[in-house]
Amino acid sequence: MTLPLDDPWNRLKLMACLVVAVCIPLWMFFLFLRNVWTYWSAQGWAVAHGVILESVVFVHEARKAEHFRIRYEFTVLERIEGNTPRASGDFFYSDEAQRDFVNRYRSGQAVAVYYDPRNPKKNCIDRTDKSGVVAKGLMFLMTVVMSGGLGFGIWKLLNWK
Repeated sequence: MTLPLDDPWNRLKLMACLVVAVCIPLWMFFLFLRNVWTYWSAQGWAVAHGVILESVVFVHEARKAEHFRIRYEFTVLERIEGNTPRASGDFFYSDEAQRDFVNRYRSGQAVAVYYDPRNPKKNCIDRTDKSGVVAKGLMFLMTVVMSGGLGFGIWKLLNWK
């Protein structure tokens, strides 16, 4: 079966599929690079003493899924409240890994807070965990595979040889 390209509606559908097949992997690659950049830049950030204000796992009402919240504070010329616990992002492989991470921190616990000296609002309490970067990389590879399947489907639909 081939797709008649003389029909404008078919051409529009083909273009939409091609845009999806190219744009989604590019977007995922951008997100992956952003995570890698944050992770690597956090390795050279300054350190301040901080305190955990809140550490909980809760069910997100809109998503109906478990999520976590870790809030902490530290002082660099002014009091700063942070909520970005990992430099590698907030994506976990499983709910269990997320719970294990949250259970490492208790309210009132003293922690080292790593912050960007040029912008202290960019900060984290764990700059060594790479799992968020690895997860984003795997998500990027999955979108490449799915987009490749979409591209192959378009190729077969057009009966290109």
